[in-house]
Amino acid sequence: MLPEVLRDAEVADDVLALRPDYRALLLVVEDISPGPGDDASEALLLRAESTAIALTAGAPVEELPHVPAQARLAARHPLPGRPGRL
Repeated sequence: MLPEVLRDAEVADDVLALRPDYRALLLVVEDISPGPGDDASEALLLRAESTAIALTAGAPVEELPHVPAQARLAARHPLPGRPGRL
């Protein structure tokens, strides 16, 4: 049986009204035990954070060249009640 989060998943009507071509991908991952981070995972997170800070220091995220066109469009036309969110 599918976990409730997948069974009950849906795309909000206002999203589909804005972007009828919107698609979502949901994954189920099983048999992975949670555990504490380690030096390697902490280094990866710090590197990702530093990169994000550096990339967004000079321009809004929707203007970054590697952000897909759909994300740029979403940033220019946010959902009601969620201004400026991608």
